[in-house]
This record gives sequence, C-alpha cells and structure tokens, in this order.
Amino acid sequence: MEVIGRRLKVSIRGGVSNTEDFSSYAFSLEGENAGGIENLYYQLAYRDQDEGNADTGGERERGYQAYLFVLKSWKLFF
Repeated sequence: MEVIGRRLKVSIRGGVSNTEDFSSYAFSLEGENAGGIENLYYQLAYRDQDEGNADTGGERERGYQAYLFVLKSWKLFF
C-alpha cells in the first residue's frame, strides 16, 4: 500500500488463499442451548488457507476457534 499525495493506492498481488480453486476454505458450526442448557451458545470454526499462486512469500495458514457464552437479559431499575 502506498500513499501518493492525498490518494491511497492499493496493489493486490495475491498471497495466502489466492488460489482460484477450493484448496482454501473455512467453515463454522454454531448453535444454542448447548447440552440442554438454556441460553448457552457455542461456535466451533476451522480455516485452511493455501499459500496462494503469487510469489509473496505467503505460507499455508490454519486456524481453529471455539467459544461458549451465556446470553442473559438484564433488567435495569432507575
């Protein structure tokens, strides 16, 4: 990315995940009332990004994510 005067020029040269096919992907699974517990939400996710087709030095990237949270409503009294 270069700043030229007051304009911003962005160059896209490819890189990780720029494969033009299905060798890079991501998916997630999410739901609510997990384990029968009311208002317990979850998400599980995985990504696999191939190194791409450009000579940018990018390497294959993989990542995982998992979380749980409880959604509660609060009543505020003034």
